[in-house]
Amino acid sequence: MRIKTLRNIFKNYNIIVKLNYHGKSIILKTNIDTITYFCLILILFTNAVLLSDFISVYNIHYFRENFLYLITRTLLLLIFFSIIGYSLFKILGIKLQTFTIIYAGLGISLSVLFGFIIIIFTSLNFLIVILFFAAVTAIPYLIERKDIRKIKRKYLNYLRGNISIFALLCYLLFHFARILIKMPLSAPADSYVYGYLALATTKENLLRNEFVSFLSYFRLPLFYVIGGFASALLQDPPLLTLPILGALGSILIACSAFEAGRHLTGSKTMGLLLSLLFTAVPFATLKFPLPVNDLTVSNIANGTYQQHLAFTIFIAAILAHIILDIQNEKKVILIALMSAVAVLLNYRFTVFSYTFFIVTLLNYFFSRKPITRIFILSTALLMFFLALSPATNPLISNLLYFTRMIPGTVFTERESLKILFERINYNVVCYLVISCLTFLLIFFVKSNKDDALVLCFVCYVVFMFLSLNDKLYNLFFFYLSPLRTVYILYPLSLFVILKIFSNKPNMQFLILLTLTCLFIMSGGIQFSLKYYLPENQSISSIRQLSRFLANKQNDVLILNEPSWKGMQLALVNDLQLSFNYYIWKRSYENNIYGPANDRDIHIFSRNQEFLNIFIQPTNYSMVNSILKKYNVKYLIITDSWRIVVPGLREISPSLSIYSFIGICKPLGPTRYIDAFNANPQLRLVANINDEYYIYEVCFDV
Repeated sequence: MRIKTLRNIFKNYNIIVKLNYHGKSIILKTNIDTITYFCLILILFTNAVLLSDFISVYNIHYFRENFLYLITRTLLLLIFFSIIGYSLFKILGIKLQTFTIIYAGLGISLSVLFGFIIIIFTSLNFLIVILFFAAVTAIPYLIERKDIRKIKRKYLNYLRGNISIFALLCYLLFHFARILIKMPLSAPADSYVYGYLALATTKENLLRNEFVSFLSYFRLPLFYVIGGFASALLQDPPLLTLPILGALGSILIACSAFEAGRHLTGSKTMGLLLSLLFTAVPFATLKFPLPVNDLTVSNIANGTYQQHLAFTIFIAAILAHIILDIQNEKKVILIALMSAVAVLLNYRFTVFSYTFFIVTLLNYFFSRKPITRIFILSTALLMFFLALSPATNPLISNLLYFTRMIPGTVFTERESLKILFERINYNVVCYLVISCLTFLLIFFVKSNKDDALVLCFVCYVVFMFLSLNDKLYNLFFFYLSPLRTVYILYPLSLFVILKIFSNKPNMQFLILLTLTCLFIMSGGIQFSLKYYLPENQSISSIRQLSRFLANKQNDVLILNEPSWKGMQLALVNDLQLSFNYYIWKRSYENNIYGPANDRDIHIFSRNQEFLNIFIQPTNYSMVNSILKKYNVKYLIITDSWRIVVPGLREISPSLSIYSFIGICKPLGPTRYIDAFNANPQLRLVANINDEYYIYEVCFDV
């Protein structure tokens, strides 16, 4: 008696429904897999709606102003990038019967490269972005020259054939819009730097001030290019577009898991289970270090959007390897493009992208050769490239650093392994255990392992353990810290498990079901809002603030509060702000480490005086004299509890650096604002939702 697999039961047991409509018989045919999939989607939607707090009548306005805004903007970016990627597929002659997230990954990659070329000559704007979109999308239709009616009929059939992934996309749009509403829109440090540079790419005056030479474009990864590109398209400031890009990345990561799971198992239901594992937050909590807490939420909360989008592109490259034919040379082109862009978006992916591309390339050329030969050749080539890469070799990186006439070293002292393991939380331990078990299964399970994905996973695990050695770490693996490696190994391990058990569908199902139940018991799948940060920031407040600042002249000095919330204004408009985190940080470091030019000295000394206003707000004579000295026109205060001041920040017991530290406001938020209200030289001109208080400085009164 033959034992039927779960895959056969799901796919071959059909359900037929006959309906009579005006005398006509309509037959609907489906299988258990499809019914189970859509039932799970419905359950997820129901839970998301019931756990949301905007369904009451009181919150209808809040829903319209915030929730719909986020969904429409995210959907617009998804459609825009997907059409660009789809057009590239058509140009290369690659045909897929189903919609794939690779389209969006390719669209983002092309947009980064195009945006970088444009900002060398001029700033990004809406017209340039639309012309790029029109040019790329028109090429395949000019080549094919098909009748419009045939194209319309073709796309209607295309939509019907991809209803399952579109249903998942609708849920994920809803889910991550909830997340953005429940947490601050932008976190400190990284997002402030990239957000300001993204704003600079859309403003000609800022562009020429910040990028004075060709090398200056590469002082940071090129995430700011896609940030400016999205801002130009959406006509919104980077303070809003960067989190939306983060949400888009999370959606693409979750959908990539669904596609890979569906392709490797042949079941939509198991693809959905894998997607749930990618969106899971173990124990429904965010714990330090945030960027390695989970795959889809932590980077948005932490503001490390550049790492998140690079990871998205990297996962899209892996998905291209999984679903495209290994003998297709165009697949290698797509993987090369996305691997390169992943590195350009975040240098931490240098080792991963090099490894994956080299192994894929050699696997294509030597597809009939033993896998050990491919391993040896790929490792040798990888070490050669890494030894010459300024992103991973400290010697070359420092030489480039010195050529820009900035003394010092790029790299700081490495944290000891003791401190490293003290930072590991339950989430990281869970990911590490799953990755190590997968590593062992590769050698003990009898299956076809002649695959670039399996080989890359083995390389990554070996590199992670090699990076524990300080000498090897400093020579080759600077960006391959164990914590971040585990973060990337976990999703790959799930792909590899399904790959090595491709001939054992029952085992695939049991493994995915076990892992899903594990995370559900920990409260980590979708069904809780506990892990969202409690602080809330209204999107409508930022939009109102943006409209207010849009009417102000560029030559007017605005004194914004030196809090993280106050310094967000530098991501809204190109006005002359006193506390711009990126400029303030650069002038501070140049004054400490040298050399500092006249502009750095002026900004540093001026901001030191401005800090006294926020530390002693009731000393009106001092406050007003400083405001008059620098001819400040507007003063902006926020409801934040803390302000930021320069100081020594401890990285480890043996390492402290000059950076910015937070201190509590001297009077508490309420009395602090009352102190400015009582200043006779300040007139309150705007109160934006009790979050931003804007004062006009009036010395003629």
